[in-house]
Amino acid sequence: MMPRLDGFGLLAALRADERTAALPVILLSARVGDEAIAEGLRAGAADYIVKPFTASSLLARVETQLDASRARQRMQDVAASARRRLYSLMMDAPAAMCSLRGPDLIVELANARLLELWGRDASVLGKSLLEATPEVADQPFPELLREVMRTGVPFVANEFPARVETKRDGVLQDIYLDFIYAPTREEDGTTSGVLVFAVDVTQKVLSRRELEAALSNARDANRAKDDFLALLGHELRNPLAPITTALELMALRGFSRVEKEAAVIGRQAQHLSHLVDDLLDVSRITSGKLELDRRPTDLAEIVVKSIEQASPLFEQKQHHLDVDVSAGSIVSVDAIRMAQVFSNLLTNAAKYTDRGGSIALTARVEGEQVVISVRDNGVGMAPEMLPHVFDMFTQERRSVAQARGGLGLGLTIVKSLVAQHGGFVSAHSEGRGMGSIFEVWLPLAREREMPHQAAQPPRAASAMSPRRILIVDDNEDAARMLAEVIGALGHETRVAYDGPSALKVVESFTPELALLDLGLPAMDGYELAHRLKATEPLKSLRLVAVTGYGQPADRKRSHESGFDAHLVKPIDVRGLPSLIDELLRA
Repeated sequence: MMPRLDGFGLLAALRADERTAALPVILLSARVGDEAIAEGLRAGAADYIVKPFTASSLLARVETQLDASRARQRMQDVAASARRRLYSLMMDAPAAMCSLRGPDLIVELANARLLELWGRDASVLGKSLLEATPEVADQPFPELLREVMRTGVPFVANEFPARVETKRDGVLQDIYLDFIYAPTREEDGTTSGVLVFAVDVTQKVLSRRELEAALSNARDANRAKDDFLALLGHELRNPLAPITTALELMALRGFSRVEKEAAVIGRQAQHLSHLVDDLLDVSRITSGKLELDRRPTDLAEIVVKSIEQASPLFEQKQHHLDVDVSAGSIVSVDAIRMAQVFSNLLTNAAKYTDRGGSIALTARVEGEQVVISVRDNGVGMAPEMLPHVFDMFTQERRSVAQARGGLGLGLTIVKSLVAQHGGFVSAHSEGRGMGSIFEVWLPLAREREMPHQAAQPPRAASAMSPRRILIVDDNEDAARMLAEVIGALGHETRVAYDGPSALKVVESFTPELALLDLGLPAMDGYELAHRLKATEPLKSLRLVAVTGYGQPADRKRSHESGFDAHLVKPIDVRGLPSLIDELLRA
């Protein structure tokens, strides 16, 4: 006990003063018993010593309290340092951060990036969110923050749209934010505020949208290009059809006086047809629309077909072709497309090899691959040309007199087709005048044996009796020429140039076979076919589609529409007799 103020009163006064609130206090008292000690400790004493006591006991108790006080102080210093670092990190963070407290969402802290985003200064501190940023009142943010306060559950948003006054000019700007609302809690676990962490991703969103728009425009342009090339191919094939058909008709009738001129016309028409095919092929290949029919095939059979395709140019330029390809190398490929690959390489070698030159086509097996090599002793290539030889529309610059023709698509088609078959192609040349070597590497088929097919005995050929055939094409020259060819084969023909005219013709003429152009005006070939087959006398009419479109999807559509055959312009009239025979004898 002390006069005027006892120990408990002094202890209460010390604890009430901020300067001494954490000061360790030891109570010295003559009162003994557990109740007295408990009362002292509850009053805030760090220790309680009962009189009398020894000096050593007091010193020990004092040292213990001092050590504990120093430890607490160190912990407080560490905590204060951590808070300062956290505050510094928050205030200097490149992301926008702020601390909101209480149900009114009072702005306690806001770093420079947040103030910049809001278009405000430090005067917003101590104000409610709506007072500091009234423009967000009709936006989702206040309600989202209150929901976090109510539930204590964080909220995360990505690319969230917002309208803020970023430039302090009264004009609201549209921005996009990635942000997190994290609840802050008191010691008892209750939610007392929200910590906001936000990143402005407006530029990322706008850039992505620009990229998506550019990609969409590119896809539209690519689709328009494909549509244009398909239409171009169709329109170019239309005039080619009567030209080639007229030549075939002239050949049937004999044209000894103009044989050389007719041969020139035939070669040029065939060349133009190949250019059209290349344009369409490269469009389909680069857009991934080319469909392959891969089957185990003997490489030697493919090479034979490719040589047949390239032989006219070899004969014209009197080249010597040396072939060394043994039978037995089985590859899983689309035989037609792979024959196109080797034909393109042979044609390329022939074009760039002077008259009378030598070209070699060889094949060798290396491990699980077969390597097909096309070598020539032609004009060769400059070193700077080699990296670009397979690029689209690429040809080495030459004088007009040295130009070799073509569009520069053949090797692009070769590379793409080989890649689609799981192989690759390479080009090599020692330089101009040193010839060139192209090598195609293809994986051998896993199944080395071809499926065995029993040989079918040849069907005895017999003369057909005349048949009634209808030809419908809006290209009058093509229709008339085709009718004359079929008429020269002994068949009776009628010609119409559109659907309504064809329906008029069949009122007095009952065809057994109809060749229909699919791209007719007013009524296309599909509708005409449906109407023809709908009439009772023509239930068994056989239909042949004649069109400039020859992709698998085009053939599938014509087949599903009831056509029995699909011919691509210009028609090879040499195959007409067997086609007519096959369809009308079936």
